[in-house]
Amino acid sequence: MPSRTYTPGAPDIRVTVKLSHCEAATARDQFNCAFVRAIQDKFPDALRVRVNSKSVAFTRTDEDLRYRYPTPQAVVERIIEPLDSGRDRPHPGTYLLSGGEACEANYHDEQREAWNRDARNKERAISQERRDQRPSVQLNKGKGSRANYLRYAPDQ
Repeated sequence: MPSRTYTPGAPDIRVTVKLSHCEAATARDQFNCAFVRAIQDKFPDALRVRVNSKSVAFTRTDEDLRYRYPTPQAVVERIIEPLDSGRDRPHPGTYLLSGGEACEANYHDEQREAWNRDARNKERAISQERRDQRPSVQLNKGKGSRANYLRYAPDQ
């Protein structure tokens, strides 16, 4: 696979990390930290979001671009290190990504189809979960109910 050629000049981005992002994050997981979740909230179309102590990278499918930024020191000190060490909780706040680079997104049609399939499956799971949470309607199953009448009525 050819290496990517990044071009300087990616736009500066303000990312707001909320308490809910911090609570749902996983320690030592560069694909599921609080900052990753904040980027995914800001850019719902972002794919392959990765954050570590050196860089932040993500692909925006609406622009077909992959962005890479140096990880701000404040993010390392207030989010990554506390979460990974387990000694402290990550700190919500607004952080600035600057000095970034961009390149053309490098993905294959099979990957795009898989992502679309995964997105559809996720939407179906959410819909099913919502259906399961709806209150069920109980039919009157008493002796004289219409449901019992139809159940035991002779075939016509």
